[in-house]
Amino acid sequence: MLQGSAKTHAKYIEQSKLTLEGALRQYDQYKVEYNELQHTLLELPNEVEYDAMVPVGPLAFFPGKIIDTNEIMVLLGDNWFVARSAKEAAEISKRREEYVDSKIAGLKKELQELNNRKDLAEK
Repeated sequence: MLQGSAKTHAKYIEQSKLTLEGALRQYDQYKVEYNELQHTLLELPNEVEYDAMVPVGPLAFFPGKIIDTNEIMVLLGDNWFVARSAKEAAEISKRREEYVDSKIAGLKKELQELNNRKDLAEK
C-alpha cells in the first residue's frame, strides 16, 4: 500500500516539475521580450520617422512610415491604454521586467523545493 502511495507522490511531483519548468520557460521568454522592447523604445526617438511595413489585416502589409516616434500607447490592463513618451514606456517595461524577474525567482525556489521533496521521497 505504501509503495503505491510513494509512486503516486513521485508522479505528482514529476507532473508539478513539468508544469513549473514550462512556466519558467514562458517567463524567461517574457524577460527577453521586455528587454528587446526597452532597447527599441529607447532607440525609437532618435529619428523623426521610420519606414515600416504596416499590417492592414492578418495577411496584408503595405509600406508606410512610423511618425511621432516619441508617442507610445501603453496597455495599462483590461483594455485601458494611455499615451506615454518612449522614455516613460521604457520605464514601464522595465518595471514589468522586474516583476517577471520576481516570478522567475519564485518559480526557481518552488522548483528547488519540489526537487528536495523528490529527494526525500526517494530515501
